[in-house]
Amino acid sequence: MKNVRPPLQAPGRHARGFTLVEILVALGLFAVIVAFAAPSFANMARRHRVDAFKDSLIGTIQLARTEAIRLGEPVVLRRVEPCPEATSRGDWRCGWLMFADPNGNQALDQNESLLQTSPIPVDTVLRKAGAVNPVAVAIDRFGQVTQAGTRLEIYPAGKGYSAVDGVLICFPAGSRIRTVRAAAKC
Repeated sequence: MKNVRPPLQAPGRHARGFTLVEILVALGLFAVIVAFAAPSFANMARRHRVDAFKDSLIGTIQLARTEAIRLGEPVVLRRVEPCPEATSRGDWRCGWLMFADPNGNQALDQNESLLQTSPIPVDTVLRKAGAVNPVAVAIDRFGQVTQAGTRLEIYPAGKGYSAVDGVLICFPAGSRIRTVRAAAKC
């Protein structure tokens, strides 16, 4: 009688696990998907950081308006000076101070109350544009921004980015603050 070897696998039973070839194919597909998705994810993260900072800044502006009404005197948001990192006079990259300004000179004097100090995230740019005074946003005792047409530009830091890559906070005549995405002007 012939000696017959039993099959490696019993009929009806399947081998468990993956072969090396299957694992390598799956890893290759995963690498291709990640290569296509990574730039989109980086852009999404950048937009999220800009939006989070925009929400924080709008909260600060609303607080300044509330404080102006509560105190019955002007409140000013003014960029921190000196600011060696600034590339222009309207560049607020060093942060800002919020203070009550009863004498209306838009400068923090010794007898005036400092209400808040705010830094800017390292990877974000904040610029003031479209108004006479690029270093301050003044709010009168009625909670209105005194320079209609003022806009704050928030966009990612880095070469080649501008206001079109971020968000504008616009202060039109009146009390409503508008935000505009991906635009050069309000």
